[in-house]
Parts: sequence; structure tokens; C-alpha cells
Amino acid sequence: IFLRPCVFLQNRDNYIRSCKLLPDGCTLIVGGEASTLSIWDLAAPTPRIKAELTSSAPACYALAISPDSKVCFSCCSDGNIAVWDLHNQTLVRLVDVLYPFETTLKATFIWTHSTCH
Repeated sequence: IFLRPCVFLQNRDNYIRSCKLLPDGCTLIVGGEASTLSIWDLAAPTPRIKAELTSSAPACYALAISPDSKVCFSCCSDGNIAVWDLHNQTLVRLVDVLYPFETTLKATFIWTHSTCH
């Protein structure tokens, strides 16, 4: 089976490392080699960035979304996990975890993985 893209999202200034589609099917969060996470509105006639979350870290390696879609966790290149309130589009807190490269969110736990020794 060959699938064709239905739309291309232009994110020229950001090498994408992670993206998460929220359960509403209309909101996509994108992170990568930039200090911002882009929140895309896919329901618009032409998909557009509806908000950006700015971090002090120069890159985001991975993303996880809470089961209720209210919180986003981003693994930052500065060794922190940023906890974002998606409704208010604000940074809630930074958690120091020594360079996370992958994050999995299950229920109330976050697992991280790193290649650092």
C-alpha cells in the first residue's frame, strides 16, 4: 500500500526530532533542533502554527503528552524535562534528569532513556 501525504507542514527553521498528535486529531505538537515547540492547528483550512512554546534549551529530543492532553513533557538538550501546560501555553516546571533522549509517559509515571554514562 502506498500512502500519499495529504498536506506538507512547513517548519523550515527546525530539524524535527519528535511530534505528537493529540487525541482530538486536530492538534500536532512538533519539537526538534530549535528552542521552540510548535503547536499546529490541523483543522484550519490550511494547517498553521497556532502557538509556540519557548524553552531555554536549544533543542527538544522527545515529546510525551498526558492522558488528558493537558500537559506536554519535552526532553530538552540541556538535561531537563520541561513540563508545559497546553491550555495556558506556559512552562509549569523543569525537572533535571541528566540528558533525556527518549521519554515515555504511562499513567502517572515518566520513563526516560539516555546514552550518557
